Amino acid sequence: QFGITYSADPNLVQLGRSTIPDDPQLPHKIPFEPGTISFAGGGPNSRTSQLFIAYRGASSFGQELWETPIGKVVGGFEHALDFYSYGDMPPWGAGPVQGKIHGGREY
Repeated sequence: QFGITYSADPNLVQLGRSTIPDDPQLPHKIPFEPGTISFAGGGPNSRTSQLFIAYRGASSFGQELWETPIGKVVGGFEHALDFYSYGDMPPWGAGPVQGKIHGGREY
């Protein structure tokens, strides 16, 4: 997952936390295959500047409007696999607790 997380610039913080409306329901769900890019949301109209790249297929993704894929890595995916990754936030992975990240560098 990547995006605007914290900054000393209040305008950038405001932009990073601004929400993006959900996409309309598509007639057919787009499968989450390796390389699929999507916003990271947690409820209706909750998308912000945070995006993620699916490293593997995930049939559980794409069920909600805020999880509509917006793109796919079409070249160089092997390099994306080399990004440092700690996985998802607890309890699904060893990543940081999302709410604490917004507190800034002191986390």
